[in-house]
Amino acid sequence: MSILSTPLRPVYGSTREASFVESVDAQATPPAEVPTCGIMSAEIKYLSHMLKELHAVRTLEISQDEPPATTEAYLATRDLLINAAIIAGQSTRSIPKGFVTTDPEGGVRIEWFRPDARVHLVIRAARERCGYIYHRNATGYGTESATAYSLAKWLKIISD
Repeated sequence: MSILSTPLRPVYGSTREASFVESVDAQATPPAEVPTCGIMSAEIKYLSHMLKELHAVRTLEISQDEPPATTEAYLATRDLLINAAIIAGQSTRSIPKGFVTTDPEGGVRIEWFRPDARVHLVIRAARERCGYIYHRNATGYGTESATAYSLAKWLKIISD
C-alpha cells in the first residue's frame, strides 16, 4: 500500500464494528519527488553548481572538518535556492555564485560577496530555529527572515 492520501472506507465485520482499510485508486498519480539531481546537472547558471556543493556538504564530500548538514537544513536550503532562482528568473536575473559551508551544529551557510556588498544565508540545523539573511552594502546592513523572496531581493545587490 502506498502512503498516498487516499480515503479510508469502512469494512464491517460480523461484530458490526467498523475497521478501516485504505482505498487504492489505480489511476492515481504517485507523488513526484523534487528532481534535485536533474537540477544539479541542468547547468543552470550558478544554481546547479551551488546545489552540487550543497549536496556535497550533506554527504561530506567537501571536508571532513565540518559536520554534514542536517536533513532539515539541507532541504530548507535547497528549496530556498530553487525558489529564489525562480523569483530572480522572473526579472531575467540569475542568482550569483555563492560559497556553501556548514556550521558546527549541521546548519547551512551560504555567502555571496563582492567588494562593496555581502549577503549571508543562514539556515539552522533544526527546523524549529528560524533561518535568516544578513545583508550589507554601502547604504547599510540588516537581517531578515529567510524566505525565497527576500533572498532573491538581496542577491540583486550582488548581481548588480
